[in-house]
Amino acid sequence: MKRFFTSTIMFFMCCVFMSAATTVLFEGKQALDWNDGVQIEGTKLADAQVGDVIVVTTENGGFKLVANYPWTELLVSSESTGNYAITTETLETIKSSGIRVQGGEEVNLLKVELTSEAPQPAEKTVVATLLDTPATIGNWAPTVEVAGSLFAEAGVKEGDFVRINYTTEGDAQIQLCANSPEWHNILNCTDLAASKTVFEMELTAQMITDISADKLYIQGKNFTINSVQIVREVATAISHITTSAKTDNAIYSIDGRKLNAVPQHGLYIMNGKKHVVR
Repeated sequence: MKRFFTSTIMFFMCCVFMSAATTVLFEGKQALDWNDGVQIEGTKLADAQVGDVIVVTTENGGFKLVANYPWTELLVSSESTGNYAITTETLETIKSSGIRVQGGEEVNLLKVELTSEAPQPAEKTVVATLLDTPATIGNWAPTVEVAGSLFAEAGVKEGDFVRINYTTEGDAQIQLCANSPEWHNILNCTDLAASKTVFEMELTAQMITDISADKLYIQGKNFTINSVQIVREVATAISHITTSAKTDNAIYSIDGRKLNAVPQHGLYIMNGKKHVVR
């Protein structure tokens, strides 16, 4: 029997918790214009949700982000980067017809990303391996024992899972007991499928108390235990994204050229907003 208790796994869990879920929709270097620009199909945004953020990165100037149909101006930026948070009103338009990035002369599109603000599904991470010596159980014999002290050393807590990695050719059954290998204090009794290789049981506070007082007993028929592990669900949270644009009062023409002053008439862009001089 070997015991592996990995302290580094907790560091990994913390890193995962703070990371954002980001999908790259476009990456490269492509010149923009104010007519067609660069099209991103709606199929790439099929999983987008309200609150997700579209992040656009360009080179040499400002840009415009629009939804295709019905044509909707989502963002006008005088900066090389800008963020747009998807709203309830624009979600279906974006998913069905896609988006388009337009820009002026010498403006190149470098990257478009979709960053999810939604919580990601919990992932299960192995925090300890209690047994890694294969043991074959025939017809309710032998009984495999896992010392309760190993659960305490692993820091097992309510909501963790005992994971038993197994193999079988079918017609198999597993039974788990605490404090007795007989028909007392049965925690679970389940048929095992030949098409699967993993059995998991969620631990309650009472189960942990009972097991820690003695042992976890594993018995049944017609399967081989390859390892016994403790796994824990780790929720992947999404870090907050600030969507406010930098304010520098720079002035740009509608085609993305930087101007020295406000034009005497016509349209210009400043701090990501369009202005008109009549």
